[in-house]
Amino acid sequence: MTYQDRPAHFARIRRWLHSDASPPTSAPLSWQERLFRDVGTFLFDNGLEPTPDNYDLAFQFRAAHNERLVAAIRAELESEDTLSADAAERIFTENAGGNNVSVLAQMADDVGSHVDWLSGIAKQSGADAVAFRSALESAPSAGAVVDLTRTMITRTRNAEAELRKSTRELAGLRAHLAEAQHFADVDPLTDLANRRAFKRHLEKAIFEAHAESTPLSLAFIDLDHFKRLNDCHGHETGDRVLRFVAQLMTKHFAKTGFVGRFGGEEFVVMFPGLNPETARAAVDKCRAALADLPLFAASTGDKIGAVTFTAGVTLLEPGEGMAELLRRADETLYRGKAEGRNQVLLG
Repeated sequence: MTYQDRPAHFARIRRWLHSDASPPTSAPLSWQERLFRDVGTFLFDNGLEPTPDNYDLAFQFRAAHNERLVAAIRAELESEDTLSADAAERIFTENAGGNNVSVLAQMADDVGSHVDWLSGIAKQSGADAVAFRSALESAPSAGAVVDLTRTMITRTRNAEAELRKSTRELAGLRAHLAEAQHFADVDPLTDLANRRAFKRHLEKAIFEAHAESTPLSLAFIDLDHFKRLNDCHGHETGDRVLRFVAQLMTKHFAKTGFVGRFGGEEFVVMFPGLNPETARAAVDKCRAALADLPLFAASTGDKIGAVTFTAGVTLLEPGEGMAELLRRADETLYRGKAEGRNQVLLG
C-alpha cells in the first residue's frame, strides 16, 4: 500500500467499523483484503482498539515491513498469551522507525519537493527572461529577433504548463497530507483526539503553563461498570454509548477544555488556564448531565439505565512533566472508583 492510498484506506476501515456490514466473502480475496482481514484478526485476538497506532502496528507486523517491530511483538507473544494495550504502545513507540510509520514524513517531504520544484521553475523563468533581454540587445537582425522571440514564447508556454501541472499535484499532495494527519490524530470510534494526539497537545500546554505561570488542570475520566454494559447489551451498544459520551463531553467542554480518548472507556480532558476547583465543577456538571439521561439500546429498544463515570482532577505542579501529571490524575480517578464511583475527586 502506498502512502497515497492510506487516507482513503482508513476511511473505508472507519465506515466498515461503524456499519453492520460484513466484508464480502463470495469473491476471492485480493492480497490487500487478506492483509486487512489479518490485521483485523490480530487486533481482535489481542483485544486492541482499532486506533491508527494499533492498526499501523498490526499492519507492519502482518506485512513484515519492520523487522525490529516484528521481532519485538514475537518476543512479547512468546512470554504472554496476548499483546496488551500497554505493550502495544511501548513496542510501537520503541520500534516506530520502520518504513510504514514514516508515511507522514514522506508525504511532507513530497510536498516540500514540489514547492522546491515550483521555486526552481520560477527561478529558471526569471533567468530565461534576463537572457532573452540580453540576446535582444545584441541581435544582428530582425530575423534573429523573431527567432529569439519564438524560442522565448515556447519556453514560457512550457514553463506555464509545468507550473499548472505541478500546482495541481501540490494541491493533491497537501490534501492527502491533511487527511492522513487527521486520521493519524483522531480516534476512529469517537472522533476525539487519540492518545498520541492528546499527549502532543498536553505537552505543548504544559510547556506554555510553565512558561507563563498559568494553571493547567487535567481530568482523567472512566465510565463506571462499562464491561457490564457490554456484556448485557453487546459491544455495538457499548460503542454507541462511547460515541454519545464523547459528543456530550465535546459539548460540555467546548469552551474550557480539550477532550481526548485515552483508550477503552477512558477519556481525558485538559483545562488550560483553569484552577482545579473550576475544572472539577465543570467535569461534575457533565457527570450529572450524563447520569440524568435515560439511555436505550438502539437495536433492541431495551433500557440501558444510567451511565455514569468517575473522574480524578489534578493541577499541574511547578516543574512537573506530563508523566507525573497523568499519573496523579489517574491515581485520583482510581481513588474515586474505590470510594464508590459516580463522582469527581480532586487530587
